[in-house]
Amino acid sequence: MPWSSFDRACEAPDRLIIVDPSLRDHIGHHAEYDRAVARAARNEGIAATVLAHRDVTADVAADVPVAPIFSNDMWGNVPAKAGPSRRSIAIHLFRAVQLLVLMPAGLFNLGLRAVDRLRRTTRDSSARRDFDPRATNDGTDVRSEPGPQISLPIATTSSLSGRVIRSWRKYGTAHVIWTALAVLERFLVRMGHRMRRRVHRPNAQLRPLRAAGFALRLARDLVMVCVERFRVPRLFALLFITNPQYFFEADQGIRTHARGKKTMVFFHMIFSGNLLESVLLAARYGGRWKTPAVLLLRYPPTLCRPDRFQSRLAWRVMEQAVRDGLVRVATDSHRLAIDFADYTWAPIEVLPIPHGASSDLRSDADPTAGAEGRRIRVASLGNARAEKGILEILKAVDLLKTSSIVPRVEFVLQVNDPSEDCREAVQRLTSSCSPNVTLLTNSMDAKAYGELLESVDVVLVPYWREIYWSRTSGIFLEAVTAGKPVIVTADTWMSDELERWGAGIGVPDRSPQALAAAVERLIRDYESFSKRAAQSAVASRDFHSPTSFLRHLFGQRRSRSLRDRRALVSYPWGNLFLRDSGASLRATLLVDLLVAKGYAITAHCTRPGEVAAAPAGVDCLLYGGTSSSIGESRFLAATLLRLLRAPWQYEMRDLWFRFQSWCRERPFRILANRTLYDCSAVILKYPFLVDVFAPLCRAHGVTLAVSDYDVLSMQVENRLARRQLLRLEAAAMKRADVAACVSEADRALFAAAGCNAMVIPNAIDMNLIRPLGKGQAREVLEPRGLLPPQPFCFFLGSSHPPNLEAARRMSSLAADRRFQSSGLNFVTAGNCRIGGVESSGLLQLGPVSREVLTALYSLATLVLVPLLRGTGTSLKVIEAMAHGKTVVGTSAAFRGIPISDGQNAILARHVDDIADRILEVWTDDKRLSEIGDAARQLAASFDSKTVFEPYLKLLSTNRSMPEERLRAPLQEKSAIAPARAPDDSRCDRLSV
Repeated sequence: MPWSSFDRACEAPDRLIIVDPSLRDHIGHHAEYDRAVARAARNEGIAATVLAHRDVTADVAADVPVAPIFSNDMWGNVPAKAGPSRRSIAIHLFRAVQLLVLMPAGLFNLGLRAVDRLRRTTRDSSARRDFDPRATNDGTDVRSEPGPQISLPIATTSSLSGRVIRSWRKYGTAHVIWTALAVLERFLVRMGHRMRRRVHRPNAQLRPLRAAGFALRLARDLVMVCVERFRVPRLFALLFITNPQYFFEADQGIRTHARGKKTMVFFHMIFSGNLLESVLLAARYGGRWKTPAVLLLRYPPTLCRPDRFQSRLAWRVMEQAVRDGLVRVATDSHRLAIDFADYTWAPIEVLPIPHGASSDLRSDADPTAGAEGRRIRVASLGNARAEKGILEILKAVDLLKTSSIVPRVEFVLQVNDPSEDCREAVQRLTSSCSPNVTLLTNSMDAKAYGELLESVDVVLVPYWREIYWSRTSGIFLEAVTAGKPVIVTADTWMSDELERWGAGIGVPDRSPQALAAAVERLIRDYESFSKRAAQSAVASRDFHSPTSFLRHLFGQRRSRSLRDRRALVSYPWGNLFLRDSGASLRATLLVDLLVAKGYAITAHCTRPGEVAAAPAGVDCLLYGGTSSSIGESRFLAATLLRLLRAPWQYEMRDLWFRFQSWCRERPFRILANRTLYDCSAVILKYPFLVDVFAPLCRAHGVTLAVSDYDVLSMQVENRLARRQLLRLEAAAMKRADVAACVSEADRALFAAAGCNAMVIPNAIDMNLIRPLGKGQAREVLEPRGLLPPQPFCFFLGSSHPPNLEAARRMSSLAADRRFQSSGLNFVTAGNCRIGGVESSGLLQLGPVSREVLTALYSLATLVLVPLLRGTGTSLKVIEAMAHGKTVVGTSAAFRGIPISDGQNAILARHVDDIADRILEVWTDDKRLSEIGDAARQLAASFDSKTVFEPYLKLLSTNRSMPEERLRAPLQEKSAIAPARAPDDSRCDRLSV
């Protein structure tokens, strides 16, 4: 399924509608942002209109093409002066409909919650906490555990008095319903606790409740699986909006000003109060015209209240709209994109910020001219707020009073409209202001602010990291694009941008001493800092410009900032890095080669043992869906639905369904999307997960390679299921940028199904294969008690069904009287152990270490591979040949390996001919040595450094969407703070 949002977003629209309910005056950056976008659109011949607040001021309306639409700003404040209208009557009618529709659903949810809580609280007293009404307001937490219910929000209030009336207008009908139901639920839970104290129920009587609970969960999961298939209806989501006034006003404004079939709607002021409403509007109008709507998330996820039901519903609707090509989601900070990736798997683009320094205020003159004879002006711009570091700036100014740089520096501090937490400090500074400190106590319009920015030399932006670690700053951006050195808080979006194109110093969070030291250092070395800032400003203005913004907004340009060459390797079988199977060894060798070539690797693992065995420097993403999801009611529900639909397609050995079930889970999609923000390529070792990674790779502009080492459809017994599975495999392989198989036979099979795959054979690392002498081999095996009787024929295999069949053939050979009389023994190793063969004389060693395996190869007379069937290339055959052994096998064993019978291997045309071929050669030591030497030369052509060369070429090119990697040279690394601390960073080894 193509990710059509990005395929359709390459043509500029005829009309651009910007939705900004907070555009009212010059406070904040609303006016600058909208003005920059509207001017750029007008210069491109695109008609632009900004849907603004009804009370937009005349000076703002003179510069920006506005349409006064909204009664309130985005925060629900500053109500317009106009009285009630016909629209307000429609809004009240809508709230009445919400009340009638949502109340039954809320009551049903309430009943399920109460039953579930009573069932849990009747467990054995040793496993529960006694109810204490004095512990909290109501003695329990209604959100502590999920139960069999329809997920609806629960209000956090314990009283209805006054809150209903105050909440009705601002928060909407849904909030009032949840508040009332929360109080009623708590009352029922309290009553249930009292009844539980009076009535003792034996544990045996709880079994019907447990069975009923499982049945309810199964019914819920059946409904949820169906909902995911048929998607969340937007009409259903519309019932849960909490800001109908914004919704209906924006809807009317868009319909009024949209003219033509190619109109783009752009929402850039979104938070929890209008998130669901904006998503629904974007989905509606993105589908009506040819250009998808764009949602720009500029505020941290906390302001969207991601755990709120309306927000969770908005994420689901948004994901469906993005998948359908109706909506594109963007932000202006790479860190913000990663933050939002914790809540949605919809890929988020990173757009430039259009309102850099004004072009008519930029000066091409030398910024250091005359600096020797004047004071260097150090400024703090914007209104005085504690979160913007004004308190630390004031303390730093006080610390610098005794410094030797005082005669050379002048502080210009804008302290208008101080917040409550810093008002006292500003008043003290105003009453006793130093001669070298200038205070600006009045707000400024755009022109006055631009003139002030042009007049200063250094800008201070020591914003609190907890607030601004991922948020953008317009003041910082304007300073950088104007060529001003800056001092920023380390490990924030600002420090990242300073690394890319800027000059300045990063200081620790909330440290006046470090800020004062940074100011002193910058003043002493102002000339070099200023020259670097002026040079870097050119590149920053090219990116953070209105024209560049429009190219990104329309999807004509994509930019990604990658810190390293990183590839994601996904392996589904649960034994990556353990090297105990051919598939594990293949994947591990590829990882080792990429690490040796300087690539950073993120490995997707499915079991903790893989993470523990991962080599140093490899990041691991752990998602255990393969094992954990099988026993859940959700998996059972999906199985029932598929069996009812087509039972012949989903037999127990149909691995595709098993893996497709858990890879479709929402947590895994979120984890996969979050990982791709730092990757340039994805390598899937099997095509199970293509449904997840293909659209994500397309959206992120990441190259996708899929390798199918074993044609899975050939492993299924049922003919109809095999045909269906082959279609699934071929369709998955076709969605990749590069599809690879390991043999010409497999390539021909996929070609017949319409998929052009390239052949990348199985590989070995010749440097790791060092055959031992017979004496050394015995020294390895004897202490472990694993020395087999000699001479012997050896077979290695996993628990894969073809290997189990080969092990049974080994037992038949061991029971053959010809070999028993001649003293030739037969030995197997690995997980291919079978029962009922004790009397045959077959020795089964089970799983062995790599050291023991090398010793067994060194002592073996022959290596047998009596496979009856199989696909791909047998890695065990190549390994045995690399040890210089003579391999006797069937045609299935040598598939994909260009052997010559009698020269570098012994080929048995039929499995029954293996005994005769063994008798021909096993006593001829000279011939065995010659065949072994030729086999080792053939195996050398399968060395991983040669075979995996196509993967290296893949990582050096990008066959997906055009991608621009922005890699500016670091500006004085010592001045920029190091990466995020481990305690609050994205962990190297993530687990879901």
